[in-house]
Formats: sequence, structure tokens, C-alpha cells
Amino acid sequence: LPQHDGLVEPWEGRVWCNPPYGPQVGEWAQRMCQHADGIMLIFARLETSTWQKHIFPFADAVLFLHGRVHFYQPSGQRGGSGTAPSALVAFGQSNVEALKNAGLAGAFYGKAEMLPGIRASEL
Repeated sequence: LPQHDGLVEPWEGRVWCNPPYGPQVGEWAQRMCQHADGIMLIFARLETSTWQKHIFPFADAVLFLHGRVHFYQPSGQRGGSGTAPSALVAFGQSNVEALKNAGLAGAFYGKAEMLPGIRASEL
């Protein structure tokens, strides 16, 4: 386990957030919403409460990456890809510009407009 808990440590300036995959991702998204200056790498599971409560209403832009993200082992060897598509989520205008100019292929969307109404899961 890490020696520091990023959820309770102070955040300053632009933050890069690659939270642990799992049920706690919503806590990281909420923290990023409060900080409002950074970029998150998270699974693009748009139907989840994390996206509906924290990402869509508060993110300034989202880049849905073309292809799956691969991670690297400490040895430098390329590991497998994630089990779902990933997105980079920008909070703050300077981070929106950073995503636009990063040279990464994908679909870029600005601020989402949340519409009230009946949830699909209630139909």
C-alpha cells in the first residue's frame, strides 16, 4: 500500500489523478471536483454514478481516447490494456487546453449540459 493517501493529502496547483480502479473512484472524482484544477484518467463508464454525479456536471472537458490504455510494469515492460475504454477528464480551463494540445487521438467534448428527466434505469 502507498505510504500516502492522496484523498487526504493537500492538493496544490494542477493535479494529475489516476485513481485506483474500483468502487472508490467516486471519492477521487469528488475530490477533483472540489479542487477544480487537474486531469483525471478514469474508465469511460458513462452510466455510473461517478460520471453522472461528478464528471458530467463539473468537468470542463472530456477526451475519450482512441484505443485502450496500456500500463507499464516497473521493469519497463508493457502490460496489458485496461478492461474498459478510458477518458481523460479536465477540470479548469488550462487543463482543457492541455488536453486539446496533447496530441492524443480521440473524441473531445466540452462542458456537458445535464438534462433533467426520467432516468433510463427507471423505465
